[in-house]
Amino acid sequence: MPSEPTDRVDHLAVVQAHGHPDAASATLVGTDFSGGRWRVVEEGGAEHDVHVSWRRGRLDGDDPQAVAAALAELHRVSVSALGLAYAMGEHGALRYAGSASDCAPR
Repeated sequence: MPSEPTDRVDHLAVVQAHGHPDAASATLVGTDFSGGRWRVVEEGGAEHDVHVSWRRGRLDGDDPQAVAAALAELHRVSVSALGLAYAMGEHGALRYAGSASDCAPR
């Protein structure tokens, strides 16, 4: 299966929302039928891999669109669990705001 998700997946949000709140960075290093695997660097510098299962269970086959959809769903759930909301930033780029009320146009 492909190991590259869509550009809009915030890997750090995914791992922080799934049991690793002290993660300082996260890089997706692979996907398979059961979930994604991220390389995490903790605040203190320790590195380890984290596996996060797909929300809807195992994927059938290796369809890149199914993987991208599963990653996008993990991202949406993770951002929500962390209490983050999106706002439109400079040049149309998405950025996080502390709450939905912070997402008003600027």
